[in-house]
Amino acid sequence: MSTRLLAPNAVRAAHRVVQETVRPGATVLDATCGNGHDTVFLARLVGPGGVVHAIDVQPEAVAITRARLEREGLAQRVRLYQADHRRVRELVPDPLQAAMFNLGYRPRGDKCVVTRADSTLEA
Repeated sequence: MSTRLLAPNAVRAAHRVVQETVRPGATVLDATCGNGHDTVFLARLVGPGGVVHAIDVQPEAVAITRARLEREGLAQRVRLYQADHRRVRELVPDPLQAAMFNLGYRPRGDKCVVTRADSTLEA
């Protein structure tokens, strides 16, 4: 089976697990905000009383995510950080109800900029 077929199923499965766990008012993390899809998903789940912390090392990813959140009317629920996700303890003081890591490179982004095992394990 190709990786192409597995990726959407893995994302759907991850979304199902997170959806069963996260309640309105929750504090959650999108450790690699990329193009903002998971950030929007999480912002909808936490509702107006919740907070999503979204981190990405790429300035373009943060800008794309910010624009997507603004279009969806969800920007006020999200704190965006242009930083390596290994800084999560420093940036996110609140206890988290869930965290999502979408690893690899940002779709339609620079394929030379990828998540690395050392920083992911540290985060």
